[in-house]
Amino acid sequence: MKIQIIIFSFNRAMQLDALLNSIEKFIGKDLCDRISVIYNTSSVDFERGYSILKERYDCQFLKESQESCRLYPLPCYLRPFNWRKLIRNPKARRQKTNFRELTLQCLSESDAELTMFLTDDSIFIQPVDMRKEWMEMVNSNAKNTQLSLRLGNGYDIMPTKRNEENGLISWRYSDNRINTSWGYRFSVDAHLYQTQQLESILRKCIFTNPSYLEGFVQDYATRHDLWNNGYSLKQPCILSYPLNMVQTIDRNESQNLSPQMMNDLYLRGHKIVYPIPSSITAFQQYPEYVEFENTESNQRERISLFAPTF
Repeated sequence: MKIQIIIFSFNRAMQLDALLNSIEKFIGKDLCDRISVIYNTSSVDFERGYSILKERYDCQFLKESQESCRLYPLPCYLRPFNWRKLIRNPKARRQKTNFRELTLQCLSESDAELTMFLTDDSIFIQPVDMRKEWMEMVNSNAKNTQLSLRLGNGYDIMPTKRNEENGLISWRYSDNRINTSWGYRFSVDAHLYQTQQLESILRKCIFTNPSYLEGFVQDYATRHDLWNNGYSLKQPCILSYPLNMVQTIDRNESQNLSPQMMNDLYLRGHKIVYPIPSSITAFQQYPEYVEFENTESNQRERISLFAPTF
């Protein structure tokens, strides 16, 4: 049984490099069927960064194409759920790129039984030890079950109603507040879903970018009582480092580190090194510093970071 990985990236070649390197290190090739990167850039300099990645990693790179206005398929306009989204979210009315089409293409072309999405500001921090029985559990109960690699013991807020058995933590999303990690049913950060079921749901929903994909599908899953049985490994396998904000759809916290500066360093042969906390209490990390290592000299420069702001 295999897992497909789909990564969303925009103007973050350096951070994507760190993620892809961590996948090579911590996820076995016998487990991963294919890695697809759906990306976009805003300048020639940022595109040069992705050209380096294409030479370095054996992944499928799919660049979004710019379009003035791409219509959704007709059935999408006939669903009341999507009409509510179109009315409340003006930016979802026009597809400025073929992001949705590329995402569905990755799902339809894959032979992998399971799929997980990732964003480019995350890294795996320990080996992903995935038992076949866990994967079978998700695959055989596709409408009701998901498995998270980002959640685990140690988080500040844990579900009151939970069990630990067979090497996993289990809970029901409906028992927890929707605005918590344990109550939010759909995530683009390392949650495993059955591929065919995931594709069928995404085809019913409108979305134009990763933020809308996560938010709209989460709403759809909650309304239709999907993926309510949550499972996670006992220890988190992946962390996120929101060093900068490269999109304007959601006002997420970031530490305002210049994407242009990071890209310039990457083009000059540097890589980013994140500090890994000794104890993990949250998925998103806001460290006091990061380091940039010259890959030729192995010398590192430490850069202090601002406190997170919106």
